[in-house]
Amino acid sequence: MRFITAGGDSPSSVLPVFRELISAGYRIWVFSGDTDSVVPLTSTRNSMKALHLETLKEWSAWWMEPGLQGPDLLTVRGAGHEVPLYRP
Repeated sequence: MRFITAGGDSPSSVLPVFRELISAGYRIWVFSGDTDSVVPLTSTRNSMKALHLETLKEWSAWWMEPGLQGPDLLTVRGAGHEVPLYRP
């Protein structure tokens, strides 16, 4: 796997990693806090769209629904950049 870096210290995008994991059959759970000022929800949604994956179910409210199949994008209300710290 090759990363193109911004400034030489970090990948410019995680999408190549997502593509590799998806092609290997891994399920991915992507979540984004709706008050995240580092990676806003709109950026997360645009990144998921850039993967050109089939949408199996349109966005809807979710309350511990069993049987999630990845990759899934979840929005966590009231959470910032480090979702587990804001909403454990």
